[in-house]
Amino acid sequence: PHGKNIPSEHELRNAVHLFDDAGRMYRGADAVAQLMSIFPKSAWLGRVMHWPGIRQVARGVYALVAKNRVKLAKFVEG
Repeated sequence: PHGKNIPSEHELRNAVHLFDDAGRMYRGADAVAQLMSIFPKSAWLGRVMHWPGIRQVARGVYALVAKNRVKLAKFVEG
């Protein structure tokens, strides 16, 4: 980051953050979509996640998973 828009520790604990080379910050589902669009095998899904409508659904799903990540981790781990 270029010294601006640096997330607080609380924000960093609640969502993944990604900064690109231009200093733009992506947070939560937007960061996941941006990251996925970089890799060839997931680029198509990253692009789809940017579509209007899909973006809002992805943000909602991300928020739900982030809010319940401890419970979900216990469920996944068995």
